[in-house]
Parts: sequence; structure tokens; C-alpha cells
Amino acid sequence: MHIALRKLGNACFRRICNRSKVTSVTVEVGGKPLSFTVNKLARIADGAVDIQMGDTSVLVTAVSSPIASESLFLPLRVDYREKAAAAGRIPPNYFRRELRATDREIITSRSIDRVVRAFFPRGFTNETQIVGSLLSADGVHDPDVLSINGASAALTVSGIPWNGPIGAVRVGLIDGEYVLNPTKKELLTSDLNLVVASTDKKIVMVEAASSELPEDVYFRAVELGFEECKKIVRLLLDLQRKAGKVKRNYDLLLPTAEICTAARESHQSELMEILTEFHSNKVERGRAAAAAKERAVRELKERYPAVSPATLEAAYNRLGIHCLNDIVLERGTRFDGRSFTDLRPMECEVGLKKPLHGSALFQRGQTQVFTTLTFDSQQSAKKTDLISAIIGGSQDKEFMVHYEFPPFCNNEIGFILQHNRREIGHGALTENALRPVVPEEFPFTIRLTSQVLESNGSSSMASICAGSLALMDAAVPISSSVAGVACGLVAKENDESGDFENYRILTDISGLEDALGGMDFKVAGTRDGITACQLDVKSVRGLPLHVFKETLEVATKGRHKVLDVMDETMSEARTEPNSNRPVYETITVPAVKRYKFLGPGGYRIRKLTEETGVGIEPVGEEEFSVYAPTPSMMQDAKQRIETLLSEAEDPEMEFGAVYTGTIVDIRDFGVMIELFKGVSPALVHNSQLDHRKVYHPSVLNLKLGQEMTVKYLGRDPSSGRIRLSRKALLPPPADRDDQTSAHHRRNGGKTKRTRPSDWIYTVR
Repeated sequence: MHIALRKLGNACFRRICNRSKVTSVTVEVGGKPLSFTVNKLARIADGAVDIQMGDTSVLVTAVSSPIASESLFLPLRVDYREKAAAAGRIPPNYFRRELRATDREIITSRSIDRVVRAFFPRGFTNETQIVGSLLSADGVHDPDVLSINGASAALTVSGIPWNGPIGAVRVGLIDGEYVLNPTKKELLTSDLNLVVASTDKKIVMVEAASSELPEDVYFRAVELGFEECKKIVRLLLDLQRKAGKVKRNYDLLLPTAEICTAARESHQSELMEILTEFHSNKVERGRAAAAAKERAVRELKERYPAVSPATLEAAYNRLGIHCLNDIVLERGTRFDGRSFTDLRPMECEVGLKKPLHGSALFQRGQTQVFTTLTFDSQQSAKKTDLISAIIGGSQDKEFMVHYEFPPFCNNEIGFILQHNRREIGHGALTENALRPVVPEEFPFTIRLTSQVLESNGSSSMASICAGSLALMDAAVPISSSVAGVACGLVAKENDESGDFENYRILTDISGLEDALGGMDFKVAGTRDGITACQLDVKSVRGLPLHVFKETLEVATKGRHKVLDVMDETMSEARTEPNSNRPVYETITVPAVKRYKFLGPGGYRIRKLTEETGVGIEPVGEEEFSVYAPTPSMMQDAKQRIETLLSEAEDPEMEFGAVYTGTIVDIRDFGVMIELFKGVSPALVHNSQLDHRKVYHPSVLNLKLGQEMTVKYLGRDPSSGRIRLSRKALLPPPADRDDQTSAHHRRNGGKTKRTRPSDWIYTVR
């Protein structure tokens, strides 16, 4: 019986294996092979793909719950993690294992989410998770773009409903030439770092950082990336035909046409009146809309008792999108009465708080950002952890931006814990936008902290504007002012073809236009060109190339208007820094005085930094950098250093000469002797006291006040300490020579070392 069951089980296992045969496909992207392998790893997952370029490999899996949740939004979770083993290392932390996700991992997870989220069916609310795991890293090819393609492939071959596939490539610009999927080394000299994701017809996501490039250069890069993405999309469609699973049937949280019509007939006029109340602020409008929504759902529930409240609420939310389309496409206006290209009123202010090194307040509509700038020593630069440095080629950051979004900026109550993914992503975007104008050679580490005090859309772009002003307020010689503007889209999309039947591009979108619109396209830069941009699609499934190009042109005009307002407040950096700005100087300490400056074990320099509050770091053999938070602290530290170095000079001593000094201190490792009056005592180490091994000077009956004759052997080249030896003046021990000769004769001419206990004083 057991044998029969075992044979039956083996037969079933063989049938399962035959059904899920390992399948691999390869396409050449930018002249480099990109391969996808399915049905080899993680076969229990709904979808799993091992994607590889060079020797960098990422496993991406997709799993979805079979049960729909009562959620109005897709509960999608994306987690990308980098393993130290992929780079052949062990994590250097105390636990020797991976801990919390790094900023790099979080930004990659966000990129995957932004690409795939819009392509799930409307009304799909099954909990879904995408996990990317770095299997191997060659230090040449970046795994972030591979992870995006891997997520697209995993969803494509899985049974999860998804309207892909999508391809992604990176585009660089090196010496005026576009490079597809550049290596990490090539990116170091590239003027452009652009990631574009698309279907075979539309642009889905763009993330870019550059050095003030014109709009036409950007568009050409996106166009090249778009053509390359089409190759990946065609390959994934072929992979789906070969190894894809049948898409499962899922319950969709979609209101019927009858419910949507009933909601429109009963509640559209009320909602339109709330949305078009131009003089209402965000809080007033939000409370009125929430009350109207509650009444509408309650009335619809009485009319359709068998329908879930979540479905009825979804019907009301679709009514909001319908109202936006009606206001923009039919009436030709916006919620707040602006035209499509009008900007909200703006105000700028700098130098708000005197103790700060630099500060700025930027107000645009009901979005307000307060940014502070802090200088610190170069040793305060953000240190990259070892694994990220190996995998991502990251370096210590001497310019960093931190973005904070507290709950009160939305008139909400919430926990203020560690920064969430949104804050890290917006901070990275702001940092990319400002970094090109910050001088590379600067004596301080710069930290910008952007705190959103009011939020009604485009808070990340406001952070860029406030950050630029704060840099100029702190007298950082930036090359140009930087501004940012976010553009939105309202479009009537054909459900079958996906083409736009009608659309309008909106400049400087508010929070409501962001939530109900079709895209969020952020563009930042100077008057000369773009420094960063970010495109996310929402209710539409991508942008045609001509719409992308048109949006770039609209954003350029809007950015210049913002720069005009900023220039009225401050158009260039201050020439004189604030009086409380830190000071950074370099001092020279001759090698002969190095030990006096440092002190035994660095005691003197530690005491100096503790008492004065300055930071002192060696930068060369005779040079030290001194950082002081204020000029007065620097003056105090310099006076102490001058006093220390101007103490009685050590007399000139001749190499090999014999001197006599007095023992002034006996320590475990040697004795301190005073050779000259008024000069710091010098150490005679235990190893230089006698030919025999000495564990403590007391075995030689040395006492305080006793005179000792020593030989001068020069100074240590690294520390400048005097090197003295008593041993050099003593004859070699006779007992050691006799014992060595006796052992030599006893062993037939072979020398055997004696034990230390035979001829050395051993006092422990």
C-alpha cells in the first residue's frame, strides 16, 4: 500500500514538473543581454522571475490573496531588499545580518510601486505583495532597473490580473552621447541619470536627475528609452505565451452602471457646488465633501441594501473624477477658478531665525514649507553602509536633504515616528534637483531640512524652491536658483484603445487635482535647464510621447514664472555669511611638535576639543583641519593651540648621542625621564630598558628621582616622539651567550632557542 502511494506521488510530482518547465528568454538592451528565467526559483509563488544582466541577478516574486478586501484602494506592498551575500560580504553591524531597509532599497521599492500600480484592474482590492531580492551583484550593473523589469515579468507570467507588461531602461548622457543602461562607472561621468518605464504605446514612469539639461535633450533621452522598452515588452509577451499562467477570476469592487447613475443624478449638483466654491480653503472644502459623502453613501445604502458600503463609496469617488472632468474639459476652468496655466499666489521669505545658518519660507497657495540649512564639519557627512557602497557604488554625502511631512500640515492627527517611504522619496527628489548647483568643493557638510507646515499639493516642489533660497541665504555660492512645478492631467481615455479622446494639462496642481487627476509630473530646474523630474501616472495608463513633450514645455514656462517670484526675494547668494556661520581652518603642526600637540594617546587633543567644542582632524603629515561652530570658538581654540605649541622648545639632540636624565614617573610599560628642565618627559619603553624581557620596570630596581643614562635614537616619523634606549648602552648578557653555546654543542651544531624563563626576569 505504501509503495503504491509513493509511486502515485512520484508520478504526480513528475507531471507538475513537466507542466512547469524552466523557461528562459533573452533580449539585447543597449548592447547587453538581459535574460528572464521562470519556473526555476520560488515556484510556489503566483509569479517568480530571475532576471539577470551581466552577473547581477534579482529574484522578483508576486503573490496575491484570493480574497478581495473591503478597501477603496489597492493594498499593494512592494519590498526590495539587498543581501550582503550578493556582494560576497557579511553585514558589518553588531548582529551580522540585514536590518532595516536603507534609503536606496526604499527608493527602489517606490519605483516598482509607481510603475505597476496603475495597471491593476479598476476595483481590484486583493492584497498583493511584490518582493525583490538581490541574489548576486557584480558591481557593474545596477539592480534597480532590473527589479522594475522583474516585477513586470513576475506579474505578467502570474495568474494575478494585471494589464502589463511594462519595460524599463536607464539612459545616460556621456560626452554628448546617449548611453542605454550605462554601468555604474559610466554613470559617474554622465550628465544624465534617467530611468524610463513604458508599455509598447505609452510612457508610464520617468525618474531623472541631471546637470541643467535643456528640455529637448530630455525628450530625446525619453524617446530613446521608450524605443528600447518596447523590446522588453515584446519579449515579456512572448514569455507569457510560453510559460504564463491563466489569469484567475477575481471579485472586483466595482459599482454597477446603475449605482453610478443613481449617485450622479442625486448628488452631483451638491458635490459640484462644493468643489467650485473658489474661496473655500482645503480644510473647509474637505469637511464639506466628507459630510456630503457620508449622506450620499447612507442614502444609496437605503436604496441598495444588498450592496457593500465600500462599493457605494467607490461609486461616490468615481463621481468626484466625473466632476473634475466636467469642470476642466467642459467648463474650461479649475476647482479654484484658475486657468490651466495659472500658478497659485506665491510668497517667499529668507533669514527667518537668527541663530540658523540659513533659512527660507516658501508659500504657494495653501502649501507652505519651512527649510533650514545647517553647516557642519566634513566628518559629519552621511556615511554609506558598507554593503550599499559595494552594491550601489555610493559615496559619503556632504550634501543631504531631509523632507518631513508631519500630520498637522493636513489638519490631521497621527504618530510622528521614523520617516516613511514618501518622505524619503520626496527628500531624494529635492536633493537631486539642488545638487547640480551646489559647489563640489565646499568646506562644510550641508544639511537641508524641509518641513511641510501646510500641504495642498506640490509640497516636494515647494521644498526645492525653499531649499534654493535657504542655500543663498546661507551664502552658499550656488550657480543658479532652482525652482520646481508640478503638472497634472485631466483626460477622457478610451477604455478599449487607451487613446486620449480629450485632455488638458494643468500647471501647478493642488491636492485635489493630484488625487483625482491622471498624472503627477514634477519638473525642477534652473533657467538654463532641468535638474530633476518625476512622472507618475494615476487614473490614466501612461502618456503618449506627444503629451509628454507638451507637458515638458508647459512645465518650463511655469518654472520660469516661479523663478521670477523667487528672484524678487533673492536672486543670488549672499556675499557675506551670517555671523554665526561655522569656521573651518587648517593649521600646521611640525612633526617634532606632533606628540606635544596630540599628547599621550591623544589626550591633549581630546581635552582641547571637549573644552572648546571644536573638531580637529588630521589631513596630512603636518596639517590638521579645525572646525568650530562659531568664530569665537575658533578664536579660543587657536589661542590654546598657539599656547600649547609655543611652550619651551625641545633642545636640539644629536642622533646616537648619550644623555643623562632623571626618572620622574614609573609606569607599567616603561619609565618617563626628564632630560632637560622645562621640557616634557620622554618615555623609555620596557623593551628598551634591558636586553632581557622586562614586564615591569620594578624588576630592575628603578626608582623615582634616580638618574638614567640613555641613547638618543631620533624621533618616530609618524608621532614625532623622542626614541630613547637604555639597552643600547648595555653589553649583551653573558649568561645568554653561554647558554646558547652550550645548547649549540649539545644539539650537534644546531641552535635551539631557550625558554624565556631560563634567562629573563619574569615579573607579571
